[in-house]
Amino acid sequence: MLFYVYQADFICEDCAVDFLDRLGKNGCEDTGDSNDYPQGPFESSLEESDSPQHCGQGEACINAESYPGLDRGVGLFLENSLTADGMDYVKNVVKANPNDSLSQFWGKFYGVSNPGE
Repeated sequence: MLFYVYQADFICEDCAVDFLDRLGKNGCEDTGDSNDYPQGPFESSLEESDSPQHCGQGEACINAESYPGLDRGVGLFLENSLTADGMDYVKNVVKANPNDSLSQFWGKFYGVSNPGE
């Protein structure tokens, strides 16, 4: 999956295209600075992180996702690779939150089973 970096956040490709369109209509040009203009695209499977990443637009994400039990939408899951610390984080979250749908989603994606299963 592709993502962009914009204003200190990761954003999904669809949100980035929306920003690029709006910025272009306002005459903004790419300065090479992610504070001013979305930079990317980058391949999320190649970018390791210490935790699962979702589009930073949160519930305003064009592709916002909902998970049972959460009272708000979540930005599109970016399917990023994890560092060893990131895998430990997901294992701990899955173990500590066996009934949380988002935690369990992460566990399934990263191959971490719920210890109660």
